[in-house]
Amino acid sequence: MNPDELNVQAKARIIWGEDPAAVRGFLTLNGMSAAAAAAKIKEFTLDRNQEIRSLGIKSIVIGAVVLGVAGFLCYLMFASPRMASVSTRSAKGYGGVGVLGLYGLWKLVGGINHLVRPRAEHGSILDLTE
Repeated sequence: MNPDELNVQAKARIIWGEDPAAVRGFLTLNGMSAAAAAAKIKEFTLDRNQEIRSLGIKSIVIGAVVLGVAGFLCYLMFASPRMASVSTRSAKGYGGVGVLGLYGLWKLVGGINHLVRPRAEHGSILDLTE
C-alpha cells in the first residue's frame, strides 16, 4: 500500500474514533515500522484532540450567548411591573425562556467538557458536530 494512502486511512480511522491500538496494528500490518506508526498515531491523535477542542470553544461561545440572551429576557420579564398577573401567554413565554436557558447551559457545559477533556470523546468528530 502507498505510504501516503496508508497515512490518510490511518488519520481517517483516528478521526472516526477508532482505538489507537487497532490503528497501530493496521499500520504495522501494512509495512510501517512500529516507531513510525507510534509517531503517526500520536500526530493524528493530537490533530483529533485539537479539532475537538475547537468544537468545544464554538459550543462555549454559542452556549454563553444563548444563556446571556435568556438571562436578559428573564430580567426583562421579572422586572416588569405586570409580573403579578400570569396569563397563559406569559406562562408560555416564561417556559420558552426557561427552555432557551437550559439549552444555553447544555451547550456551555458540553463545550467546556470538549475543551477540557477531548480524549473522553470516543465517537467520530462528525457525530460531535451534530
